[in-house]
Amino acid sequence: MSARGEGFGWGKVALRLVVTLVVLGAAYVGLAYYLGSHVPSGTTVQGVDIGGMTEQRAADTLRSALSDRASEPVTLTVVDDTVDIDPERAGLSLDIPATLDGLTGVTFDPGLVWQHLTGSGEQQPLEVDVDDQALEQQLRRVARDVHTKAREGSIRFDDGRVVTTLPRQGRSLDVSRTAEQVAKTWPRQSQITASVEVTEPELSKQQLKKAVRHLAKPAVSGSVTVRSGKHHTRLTPTQLGRMLSVHRAKDGTPELRLDGTALAKQVRDQAPRMERDAVNATVRLVDGHPRVIPGRYGRQLRQGDLHDSVLKAVRRDHHRVARVGTHRVSPKVSTKDARKWGVDEVISSFRSQFPTAPSDAARTHNIRTALRHINGTLVKPGEQFSLIGILGKTTKAKGYVKAPVIEGGRLTYAYGGGISQVSTTVWNAAWFAGVQLDEHTAHSYYIPRYPAGREATMWVPTIDNKWTNDTGHAILIQTHTEGDEVVMKFWGTDVYTVKTHTGPRRNIVEPDTVVDHDGQCIPQYPMEGFDISVTRVVKRHGEVLDRHVFTTHYEPEDRVVCAG
Repeated sequence: MSARGEGFGWGKVALRLVVTLVVLGAAYVGLAYYLGSHVPSGTTVQGVDIGGMTEQRAADTLRSALSDRASEPVTLTVVDDTVDIDPERAGLSLDIPATLDGLTGVTFDPGLVWQHLTGSGEQQPLEVDVDDQALEQQLRRVARDVHTKAREGSIRFDDGRVVTTLPRQGRSLDVSRTAEQVAKTWPRQSQITASVEVTEPELSKQQLKKAVRHLAKPAVSGSVTVRSGKHHTRLTPTQLGRMLSVHRAKDGTPELRLDGTALAKQVRDQAPRMERDAVNATVRLVDGHPRVIPGRYGRQLRQGDLHDSVLKAVRRDHHRVARVGTHRVSPKVSTKDARKWGVDEVISSFRSQFPTAPSDAARTHNIRTALRHINGTLVKPGEQFSLIGILGKTTKAKGYVKAPVIEGGRLTYAYGGGISQVSTTVWNAAWFAGVQLDEHTAHSYYIPRYPAGREATMWVPTIDNKWTNDTGHAILIQTHTEGDEVVMKFWGTDVYTVKTHTGPRRNIVEPDTVVDHDGQCIPQYPMEGFDISVTRVVKRHGEVLDRHVFTTHYEPEDRVVCAG
């Protein structure tokens, strides 16, 4: 009896145990499923407790708690400036799903279930979503606003005073590195120090201030006296300041510089006797004959010595004197050169008669005015003579008056009228000197007082009278009036023999008669038109060097009768 009873009791116990285990297992599974749908107890995100919440509730809680923080501007500190950035425009947003990822899920591991149930106090990192392109775009805009170029310091002189501009660092925003910093720290930090590249000026503030004390201020602390021989002048601090400047030397240190060109000009303006221009030797007419006028040596300040001496003087506290030497300057044309020109004899001469009636007084006045400009002209070997180059414009300011000229085939009045007489005289003197004839223009109508085919007019600025001195010696022109004649002589060395042959007139055309009713009419005498050729043969030591035929065409000059 007892044995059977004992065996029956153990079976009940075993059954109860199995039932209990099944119930407990079912309860454990249910607990695991329940806990797996909730965030572990004690879990926080940025200080917000979401432990024990479902994933949806935790997400809602985080959005509600962190929305204000996520919308606050991000303040960037750029050296000593601050700039606010809108997170939304910068592509910054909270990533709640990524933040909650892995916090929920069914597990049957007892240890994990226990940890899930009791809580671990874990601080879950807040995940963010960053639009890299939008963030860098915002930072590039900031970069443009905060970018500053490095400013070099400067020292300048104003009216003898030293004026200083202190240097300043340059800065530029490192967009890439700053974007990385923002992405890592937002929204945990709303104030972020930007990554900045700093550019230093070449001279520091300390170097500049030292240069002011030891270079600039002493330089204009007083006047400097410049001495050369028995001459001297004084440069005031204001004048020195206009020539001085402070620059960075090759070794990086400030140095004082002096404008040598401006210095030399200032000294020359104040003390012109310190220097003397060299004077070229020349040949002039003295008492109607050529005379060699000797050249003269000049003297010139040694500009390098002047610069160095004054620069040393401005660095001294006392005895600010700069002593400067001079060097001798030779004339470009020496007396020996002038004597070699051989202006010793008359090589050609020509006389041209001009009318002297009272009505021709203005014309005669212009002739004498032009001759005064030409008299004493020296044409060196190889040089070209230009009558327009000598006379220039025939204006009232130069002493010319209005007199008759031929323009468009008719007589009219103009300043300088009559100086074609001078041009013709020059042309014939050059003709018989044998020089190279370069340019001339005959009158349109023949004027009886001039040699036919051997005369020249002029009209500024288009009609010139040019010839080149190819004698190998200088030619000095002497000219004046004697009675009713223009007299012109060429002094030099006679090297050419000139022969002239004048041909007959041909193709003769008789003039017409014109009645002019214009109130400004000038009567005009008739002259036949014709062609003529003149040959010039130039010889040297019996050898023909040049033979040239000059053919001139003259139009008939109509007889003009002024009506009334």
